[in-house]
Amino acid sequence: MHRALLAGLLGNVGLRTEEGNYLGARGNKFWVHPGSALVKKAPRWIVAAELTETTRLYARSIAGIEPEWLETIGAHLLKRSQSDPHWEKRAAQVVATERGTLYGLPVYVNRRVHYGPMDPAESRRIFIRQALVDGEYETRAPFFAHNRRLVRDIEALEHKSRRPDVLVDEELIYAFYDSRIPKGSTMGRHSRPG
Repeated sequence: MHRALLAGLLGNVGLRTEEGNYLGARGNKFWVHPGSALVKKAPRWIVAAELTETTRLYARSIAGIEPEWLETIGAHLLKRSQSDPHWEKRAAQVVATERGTLYGLPVYVNRRVHYGPMDPAESRRIFIRQALVDGEYETRAPFFAHNRRLVRDIEALEHKSRRPDVLVDEELIYAFYDSRIPKGSTMGRHSRPG
């Protein structure tokens, strides 16, 4: 029943703060009405049937809710933002941390998401730079093993001859992979240079 009511009352959702009041939509602060049954054991997330202003802004007829409900019911109103895109070796893809807010309330934070569909060009650049050029890609593909072996051999030659200029610049290695990786590739398992 609370989920059904929540669909029409998304603007009356509140998140309890450390001070004991609730932070509501668009920065509103309100308190649980003193006559409420939940005033002593107020849940972290609530929805109020009404917000009434007397000496303070009070929430009346409240119910505890789960933030996951907000994600499904208010999906069209959630504002998502991603940060810190990077190559993740274990997942073999570019991931970022995502934050989802509803009317300014943080519904979730630091969720790992696949970044490829959100920004394919940047994901491809990160994939080439961090996975292929830096050698973070874990694969049994012959091309990659061959290329890594060449880099190790040249580094050993540089050390032996005391000439640090034998190995080609990382930008040239990047350009090499960039010319061979298909434009839509952002993940390790889909990228096979020719």
